[in-house]
Amino acid sequence: MPKIRVWNDNTVPYEEEFGDNNIKILPGKFLDMEADEAIRFIGQYRQPELDGMGNQLVTSMKMLRKEIIEPLFDDGSGNYLRKATSDDFKCNVCGKICVDQEHLDGHINAKHLNDMADKREQTKRMEAINKTKR
Repeated sequence: MPKIRVWNDNTVPYEEEFGDNNIKILPGKFLDMEADEAIRFIGQYRQPELDGMGNQLVTSMKMLRKEIIEPLFDDGSGNYLRKATSDDFKCNVCGKICVDQEHLDGHINAKHLNDMADKREQTKRMEAINKTKR
């Protein structure tokens, strides 16, 4: 699972019970967590504490933000679930490993376009190439 850095953007320490742990993040500091835990932690409801005038106390404000610290791979569903691996951008024909999808598509178009079994995909790629040449 990818890692997410949870930052405390408040001017006071943030402390909250989460599961069996008491989590404390100092002001301007962070805590690294697994992605699923970080999302649950940030989304966990916390009852605001009010002063005598009915205003929320600064100490009870949840001013947390998340930062992705590991590159994640979009599995095609829009969900960034895991770290990209070399097999994600590997040509199935010759085994060449590319750095990303754009480079893999360029490799396929340059080396294997005429050998494609899927004629619809071949036509789609040829039309895209012709559009960029104009």
